[in-house]
Amino acid sequence: MSNTIFFQVGTRDRISLRVFVDSLGKFLGILRDLDSVLSDRRGGSVDWEVTSLKKSSPAEVGVTPITKPIAIRLGKPEISEAIEHQFLDNTRSLNEAGERNKFMPDAALLKLKALASKTKRIGPMSIIKKAYVDQRIAEKAVELARDFGLKPADSVHAATAILAEIPTLQRWDKDYDKVAHLIEIEDPKMISKQPDLVDMPLLKIRSEQESGRGGDLTGFSTTAASR
Repeated sequence: MSNTIFFQVGTRDRISLRVFVDSLGKFLGILRDLDSVLSDRRGGSVDWEVTSLKKSSPAEVGVTPITKPIAIRLGKPEISEAIEHQFLDNTRSLNEAGERNKFMPDAALLKLKALASKTKRIGPMSIIKKAYVDQRIAEKAVELARDFGLKPADSVHAATAILAEIPTLQRWDKDYDKVAHLIEIEDPKMISKQPDLVDMPLLKIRSEQESGRGGDLTGFSTTAASR
């Protein structure tokens, strides 16, 4: 299944064209580097198509993976979801522990460091994964509301995080403690510096649950906010 990945270029109201274009190039380069490793093919197996562009500040670009025809002819498996997971997991791991796994090559790490170096000028950059509420999430939300007394919106957020297998739900609302046995719950925290990697915060990674009105950000995030 092809999922759109959203890249928010900083948090400032103004950004130069040069920085914007360079940041998008680095973002695309990381996706390609991960693709090459995961597909075991130098040219990779996935192209990326711009399918969303938010013009208001901060700028946000959504890209959707398209499997290359040659990869289809060669019988290569569809790996766009694996690319997304490795991007999210490695960046979160670098933020929290200063570590990466074997799927993030040196070339991708250098591009990530280059993006991180821009945060002082334009603010933290974010990778946003939007989860759309479907029947499965709705049924789980009803179950959580019934069994644990969660409010309707809270139950949707918790159900989304649980079914998406997000490792940690960051929240301001203490009501989520009612489902702490189902998913790890923690207070929102700021991104910590990783001096051994770069002397400034790395990218923020967010998973945004989208239920028509926004809400708490869950998992993949080292800081929490509401939209």
